[in-house]
Amino acid sequence: MNSVISIVFLVLSAQVLWAQDIMEFVVIKDPTDTIVNIRESNSAKSSIINVVPNGTVMFCFGSNGNWADVETMTGNEIKQGYIYKSFATPIHAFTELKTIDTKEHQLVLQGQGIEIIISTNPFDKEQHTFKYDETGKYIIAIDDKRVWGTDGGMPTTEYNSVTISFNGDTVTLPKEALYNLYQPNFTHTRAYYDKAADALYITTLNSDGTGGYCLVFVVKDKKYKERVMNTGF
Repeated sequence: MNSVISIVFLVLSAQVLWAQDIMEFVVIKDPTDTIVNIRESNSAKSSIINVVPNGTVMFCFGSNGNWADVETMTGNEIKQGYIYKSFATPIHAFTELKTIDTKEHQLVLQGQGIEIIISTNPFDKEQHTFKYDETGKYIIAIDDKRVWGTDGGMPTTEYNSVTISFNGDTVTLPKEALYNLYQPNFTHTRAYYDKAADALYITTLNSDGTGGYCLVFVVKDKKYKERVMNTGF
């Protein structure tokens, strides 16, 4: 009960970024190709278990020599695989936007001509349906969806909206980007912008204390692209 890169970095910069192992989201790109192979183990002779296009956002569990340990989807199955470390740029390497204002239910971030307004609401259980485990004590689904942010307990907060202004052009994340995401945490919310790829990443770690999850919203070319999630543990 409980998961677009800028063009080419200098080798020295890559070494600095990977000076310590990380557990966070990375952006995948091979500057010499349009796709990247995900391998079963940290060897160029290892079997290819998946192929992803440049710009794919993945969760990275750290590095092993010249290889990054990432999570990938093969069919409907989540697997861990390996890519060359030089093909994975940590999202925190991009330009970070500044937190301008924080209230109980609203966060404002700005920078690079971008303004992000994230708002939350108290969770209203009267507006939802619930499925419990066999004991009847622990919630395992809300509105027939997996619950993110709690470990079987009743959520107390949920996202209301995420609105992004790009020099006057407004992008509002659709409802499907926000559903079943509970216990938003403004303290751990950050935003990073890759100007070369016109890609915005909003990252956070949300939790009620036990049901933690890592999340990134991806906005590419001023359009919502996807959300990528992982428990991170």
